[in-house]
Amino acid sequence: MKKTLAPPPGQDSKGDKLEKKIVEQRREARQRAERKRRSRLAEKKQAAVETLAQAISEMSSMAQEAASSIAELESTFAELGSSSDQISASTEESVSIVTQTAANVNRASSNTRTSLKMAESLQASLGATSDGIMSLVSGVNQNLAATRETTGLLDMLEEQTTAIENTVGGVMRISDEINLNALNAAIEASRAGEHGIGFSIVADEIRKLAESTEKVAGQILGSVGNVRESVNQVKTDLTRLLEQAESDSKRADEIYRKLGGSAQDMETVRAGSSDIDDLLGVHASEMGRILENSEMIAAGSNQIAASLQQAFSSLQQQVKGLESINKNAEDIELQIEALGREEYTENAAEEVATSAEELSAIIEESSAAIQQIVSAIDEISQSAGQQADSAAENGRLADVVARAAEEIKAKAGVSLEKTLSQQKLLSAIKSEASAMIDGIAEMGDAYLESSAKIKSLHASISTLERAVGRLSNANILTQLLAVNGRIESARAGEHGEGFASVSEDIRELVEQSADHIAEVGERIRAVQDTLTSIAADVEAAGVKVRQESEAAKASTARLDEQEKDMAEVAAKVREVLDTAVQSLEATEIIKNGIDTISQSAEQAGTACQEAAAAASQQSDAMTELAGTAEEIAAQADAL
Repeated sequence: MKKTLAPPPGQDSKGDKLEKKIVEQRREARQRAERKRRSRLAEKKQAAVETLAQAISEMSSMAQEAASSIAELESTFAELGSSSDQISASTEESVSIVTQTAANVNRASSNTRTSLKMAESLQASLGATSDGIMSLVSGVNQNLAATRETTGLLDMLEEQTTAIENTVGGVMRISDEINLNALNAAIEASRAGEHGIGFSIVADEIRKLAESTEKVAGQILGSVGNVRESVNQVKTDLTRLLEQAESDSKRADEIYRKLGGSAQDMETVRAGSSDIDDLLGVHASEMGRILENSEMIAAGSNQIAASLQQAFSSLQQQVKGLESINKNAEDIELQIEALGREEYTENAAEEVATSAEELSAIIEESSAAIQQIVSAIDEISQSAGQQADSAAENGRLADVVARAAEEIKAKAGVSLEKTLSQQKLLSAIKSEASAMIDGIAEMGDAYLESSAKIKSLHASISTLERAVGRLSNANILTQLLAVNGRIESARAGEHGEGFASVSEDIRELVEQSADHIAEVGERIRAVQDTLTSIAADVEAAGVKVRQESEAAKASTARLDEQEKDMAEVAAKVREVLDTAVQSLEATEIIKNGIDTISQSAEQAGTACQEAAAAASQQSDAMTELAGTAEEIAAQADAL
């Protein structure tokens, strides 16, 4: 119990009144203070509620901005996904085409190296065939010269036979004179009676020998005529062979020229194949780099896909976070409304503060998700940049490949034209050479036949030697008879003077005949020597022609194989040409793919910039939301 002092004496009633008044004044002061406190609290609460309401309004606005950013990011990510899909599709097509083209180029390289070796082999083979034809031409030309010399010898032989005929004719004329003298001597002997009996016998014998000589001479003339006819026939044969040899020489020269042109064309094909091999190396190398870049582009697409997956996942977290933020904001808004109605606000303020702390936690999680999105966008941007760089390099490489393919196409086209024309040419040469060589072989046989004819003439001339021997013997006997006639004329004394004169005439004629007979013998031996030389030359020409024709056959026998090899080279060159054409078509497709990749990468870069801007905007919104949440929490704590 509260104790009070007793009033002073005489002041009990006044003291009580004063006491009561003081108490009343204190109570009123406390009431006034309470009303002021409540008024200040009400004003403070109202201000806080208004501030919180404004914060919630701002939060709703910022949440809408965040939602708009999320929608923009979703659209941008969808665009990035579409671009990535286009890049992946184009890259996959490019890789497939490059792989197929690389396989074709490998086959083309193999064909080119094979055709290069075959072209070198054909060069050597054609050179050997050309050398064989050249050797044949040389042999034919030598035979031409020899045949012309032989023809000259035949002309000389004809002159020799004519000379023999003339000389034998002289012998026959002398024989006629001797015969006439012998006849006159016989007449004179008959006139002389018994004194001319011996001389008559001598004259008769001389006449018989003259007739025999004339007969043998006639045989010689016949044989020589036959020989001359045979010589003319051989000459005609050789002239025909000469004409054929000249024709065959021209044909062989033409074949040699064509083979020389074929060898030159093979050099063009060989050089072209060597260049094509180098170009195919460049083609393969650049295609390999295109493939490497395409694989990098494909890896970039995979990286973009993974980053997009991460970004979409983070974006979903953002969507959920935004939903939580909106829900939390609605709860805070209701709590603020309740706060404005509550007389005692401590519990309500604590609820607002708790909600604000939860909101801060949600915003923090959303901010972390935004950072993941930003990181993903950065990775996508880097990958898109690398894809753009790789696509640009592939564009340059594709231009190099296209130029190489164009050169390959041009060189392969020239080589194909050369090999196809040479294939036809070799077929024609094979036919021409075969006919020519067969003709030359027949010419060799004709030379040998002519040689056999000339040898038979030599045998015929040998029989003339025996006839000349008979002429010589008859002439010697006639000379002896002329001597006997001189003896008989001496025995006849004065009756034999005529006999002596006739005998002397006959002796002189015999001497002349002896000179002619000796000349005929010499000319016959000269004819024999000439025939021997001609026969040997013609036989040697025939043997040489046969040998050259056989050698040429061996050389030209390769023409069949060369024609087949040329056809094979043409087939391989055609495959290379087809590969070049296919490569050009593939390069166009690759370039179109590169354009698509470049455009898509450029679009991706632009989309990344837009996404980065949207993410930055969302990050700013989250930052402002975090600040607003902290402000709400501070206001709630203040209440």
